[in-house]
Amino acid sequence: MSDEDAARLRSLEAELATLRAEIDRGHEREALLHAQKMDSLARLAGGLAHDFNNLLTPILAYANMGLMQLRIGEPLHEELDEIRQAADRATGLIRQLLTFSRKQPMQLHPVALNRVIEGLAPMLRRLVGDEVEVELQLADDLDNVIADPGRVEQILIDLVLHARDAIAGEGRVTITTRNVAPGPGSAEVRAGVGPGHVLLAVRDTGGGMTPEMQRRVFEPYFTAARDPLKGAGLGLASVHGLVKLHGGDVRCDSEVGRGTLFSVLLPRTDEPLLDDEARRP
Repeated sequence: MSDEDAARLRSLEAELATLRAEIDRGHEREALLHAQKMDSLARLAGGLAHDFNNLLTPILAYANMGLMQLRIGEPLHEELDEIRQAADRATGLIRQLLTFSRKQPMQLHPVALNRVIEGLAPMLRRLVGDEVEVELQLADDLDNVIADPGRVEQILIDLVLHARDAIAGEGRVTITTRNVAPGPGSAEVRAGVGPGHVLLAVRDTGGGMTPEMQRRVFEPYFTAARDPLKGAGLGLASVHGLVKLHGGDVRCDSEVGRGTLFSVLLPRTDEPLLDDEARRP
């Protein structure tokens, strides 16, 4: 190689290094802007949840008081019961808002993840309906995780409901678990997640998402549902917030026409299960 060619090669390498640095800085700026936006939305969600709860409390109280004075079949009993049921459903939205705003306390302790999934599976199958199959592929030797069982159930429900809404007609949702021991340079390490995590994955056979949709997937009220009237809500934003509160990570991999895979990493533990968790079926 001549001196002139070597100089050109060094110049190209320098240009490539500069380009890589600019790309890295762009990614950092994009990540910072996204974090700032999510933090602002979380603060707004927390304020809305408290205001909404203040309005909802007297509605529930007066509806229950009215029902106590009426017998089934009497005038207004059915109407009051509808009001009570609507208020009860609204409390679920409040819990989602508080979770998204990180103001809902969690109870973290050792949990057998497979038991949580198996216990929830019958309800998940009812939620997705007869046209969608729910398949479990759970590792036999799965480590325990440090988690709040109720929040893990919420994560799983939101992911499965998103998968259901992404499927048009018949399809399959596959729930997988396995231990993760990432090596140097692995995707988990690049994502900032160290070794000693357990994977919870939810894959669907839906229509998949474009790269632009994947970039927005954890934004509030984003949906990849085939029916635009379905799927809007805080579900995936809540999933993202809950996983981060557990000290884990969540990512989305998708391709148009080939479905979507959500991978949740939760921290493993060698600590024994608490008595209540050990007795769970």
